[in-house]
Amino acid sequence: MRSLPSLLCSRWDTDPPRVGAGEIEQSWADEFERWQRAGLVRALAPAGSSDCPDCSRRGRVETLIAADGRRRCFVRCDDCGLADVATDTLRLWELATEPLLATLFVDTRLAIRRHAAPQVWRIGSATWGGRVRQLWFVRALRRGVPREALEPLRSTSRPVVFAPTTAGAARWQTALGQPVIPLEEVLAPGALGLTLALDEIEGRLFDADPVPATRARPRPRKRATRLADIEQLRGALIAHLRSARDHALSTCAESGGPRLLPRPSQKQLGELLGLSESSVSRCLNDRQASELRLYWETAADLDRILSFRGAVSTGRRA
Repeated sequence: MRSLPSLLCSRWDTDPPRVGAGEIEQSWADEFERWQRAGLVRALAPAGSSDCPDCSRRGRVETLIAADGRRRCFVRCDDCGLADVATDTLRLWELATEPLLATLFVDTRLAIRRHAAPQVWRIGSATWGGRVRQLWFVRALRRGVPREALEPLRSTSRPVVFAPTTAGAARWQTALGQPVIPLEEVLAPGALGLTLALDEIEGRLFDADPVPATRARPRPRKRATRLADIEQLRGALIAHLRSARDHALSTCAESGGPRLLPRPSQKQLGELLGLSESSVSRCLNDRQASELRLYWETAADLDRILSFRGAVSTGRRA
């Protein structure tokens, strides 16, 4: 079964970039809900058409209000007549390009700007493969893309261009005459399933444009600092979860029901530990911070807080 990020990459390469409830597998429900909370997909008005359950022909959806006040939906088929349609199956969402790019490229110098609605976006810049590169995003290639919209890509020195899918990248590569990287091939496990595999990207860049040994610049080694920050955040969230569990138990005894101790914001965590808000965000999205993300998500879930028993990586008990 394909992953949720793979499905949404394919929808990102269509115009408009929409996904329907029928495409979201049951096993993805929690993950997709996190995408919604993060603002990566936006709810749209329900679909105005649906497949006939008997013959699969597409038909217009009609809505009726039953005598008990409930809303019922029907698909009108020329051959089969009216057939009931579950209202939940008509839900639609649209992918939000700017928040998606900001989440994917969180570790770069972001300067997101749309150049040709909705196909061409500037992302920002990054030092990859020993060079400063301008990053671009393209999607849903159509014949109607204005020629001037492509000029910034053609005039930029050594741009790194991304497209959502392998097929889409091939079409853009032909149009631009330069390599285009499919995002669906360079995603790594991480927060929301949206972390870039930088080693894979830099390998592709080197294959396409090797850096001469005499010009190569050593890449700053910031990994140790990032790992230390992740460990600080891990300790802070574990301490919060213990306090939150104690708070829930005490309020349960006092008022008959447990109450959630609000999770600190990323800004508040940063102030507590002497980190910037952007550093906290980068730590939470780091591909090696799965335990940290688990604590972050647990801190917003009262049921999981009540069952919290200490750090999962060591087996310690609170």
